[in-house]
Amino acid sequence: MHLRLATPNDFEVYKLLYDKFEYSLLYQLEESDIKPQNNNDESRKLEFDSETLKQIEEELVPTREKFESRIENLAEYRIYIIEEDSEIIGFAELFKIVRTRWKLAELSVNKVASLEMIRAIADMLIKQSRIKIIDVCVPMYRSCEKRMEESGFAPIGGGFYRKEEKQKG
Repeated sequence: MHLRLATPNDFEVYKLLYDKFEYSLLYQLEESDIKPQNNNDESRKLEFDSETLKQIEEELVPTREKFESRIENLAEYRIYIIEEDSEIIGFAELFKIVRTRWKLAELSVNKVASLEMIRAIADMLIKQSRIKIIDVCVPMYRSCEKRMEESGFAPIGGGFYRKEEKQKG
């Protein structure tokens, strides 16, 4: 397995992987995490109006223009393609927070991913140019938290996890 920076030719496979929520390794919950919801007036206070929902939805739709803009700006944004046996199996999407600290916004793989695979991908990402720290925010459910911890990320509070480049010496 190896990483490479995305090119404009990768858009179609990126979109396919992005659109399949079940491929996301960061945000998948286990069934035991999901609790029944009460439909009471308190929960209704958090609803968005239709215009806000439309704006959110439009922002989340991957377009070729957004993709190409992101892959051109390596100083602020990175999309790495994950390949195995010369086949694209996933992608990792990061954006810069400050200096050499980046946020892993998405990690999607089109096959069953083990904790070792997640750890290996994170280890490869931390070795990329100008990346020394990777932060990630996952839903505050035990399965997501456990997945991050067992993949080599340290909890830093509030659903945030961090992986730092190991210092030599």
